[in-house]
Amino acid sequence: MKSIVSVTIIGLLLSSAAFVANYMVKTKPLPTQEDAPLPLPLVETARVLPQSFTETIVGYGSAQARQSTELTAQVAGEIVQIEQGVDNGSPLAAQQIFLRIDERRHSQAVEQRQGAVDAVAAQIRQIPVRQNNLIRLLAIAEHELEVNRDEETRLATLFEQDLASKKEFDFARLAYQRSLRQQTGFQNDLDLLEFELLRLEALKHEQLANLEIARLDLEHCNIISPFDGFIDELFVEMGERVQVGASIATVVDPIHIEVPIELPMSAYARVQVGAVVAFASDAMPDVAWEGRVERIAPLANEQSRTFRGYVVVDNREQSTPLVAGYFLRAAVAGPALVDALLVPRGAIVDSHVFVAKSRPEHSGEATASRRRIKVLRFLGDLALLESGLSGGESVILTNLDSIEPDDIVRLGRDRGALAPEQPSQANGDAQLAPRRATDRS
Repeated sequence: MKSIVSVTIIGLLLSSAAFVANYMVKTKPLPTQEDAPLPLPLVETARVLPQSFTETIVGYGSAQARQSTELTAQVAGEIVQIEQGVDNGSPLAAQQIFLRIDERRHSQAVEQRQGAVDAVAAQIRQIPVRQNNLIRLLAIAEHELEVNRDEETRLATLFEQDLASKKEFDFARLAYQRSLRQQTGFQNDLDLLEFELLRLEALKHEQLANLEIARLDLEHCNIISPFDGFIDELFVEMGERVQVGASIATVVDPIHIEVPIELPMSAYARVQVGAVVAFASDAMPDVAWEGRVERIAPLANEQSRTFRGYVVVDNREQSTPLVAGYFLRAAVAGPALVDALLVPRGAIVDSHVFVAKSRPEHSGEATASRRRIKVLRFLGDLALLESGLSGGESVILTNLDSIEPDDIVRLGRDRGALAPEQPSQANGDAQLAPRRATDRS
């Protein structure tokens, strides 16, 4: 019985405690809620200062030998001589004979053609002699004709008067006709001599042309280097018989290297003949070469929107020769810019930038003023300005997507003034010349 009473008392006490606790929770006053201010955007800035530098225009191209030729056989025959030591990679001087084809047959052909020319020349020299002889014979024939004409006339008169016989008159007439035929023949021969001379002169020209061809064939038996260079590949061996058109050797000039480079069409007016060009290659990252623009293509490539400039590198001026076949990155020296204003390309949004205006009363804060700018052109990761900013102003570089005009921002790292060399670095040209090949030190 006592146990039941104790349990009942405990239950009542627990119920009372729960009721009191619930009441205290419900009647507890609520805490006051206040909105915490959002932190100001933290931005980085860079100062825009006037600077002068030479603009760099970047292009790409492959080095190739300026002079390279494949020598072929111009005559058929056996290879009878290859200069000692001549092989792949051998140096050659201009006009050096380094290989010979058997020339005996071609030498005989020259002699035959020369004989034909001499024979025609002899006939031509006979023409004046024949002409003088015909002139003398014609004079004699004309005199004889005149005499026989007078005699024929005289006898014709006498025959009409019955003072001469018909036989005498017939003999006189026959003599006159014979003289006339002889005089006409000499005159015709003399007239034909002019045409004979023309024919012989034409024949002489033909024979001289044949002689020149034979002489050229004889000369072509000697294989000559057309310029100073090296044999890239020799295709023939001693004793081998070659036909006309067969490849003999490839000769290249490794001294003068030409690099056709593709440049952006927008830079056409800013690339000049004579401009200095620095080259670099991933194949030799520690070396650079220097050349000059020799000529510029007059037409641009419509599809790639590029134009081609031709740069010549003289390997005699390089500490490390430039080898044909390298793919190169080129930095062409463009116009000199004076007091230019540059901003990072990433700071521009819809032709506007945010300028950080300091708040003197709040250290470390600034007002983000939105400013419209006009870009003259882009230099890699930098923009060359035509208008919109003044020297000394600071542009905001970060958090541009969360800034509204006239927002208050916190100033973080100041990247300082853009260095004058940054346009080259932005174009990737800082890596173009880790060591100039023309620097002998």
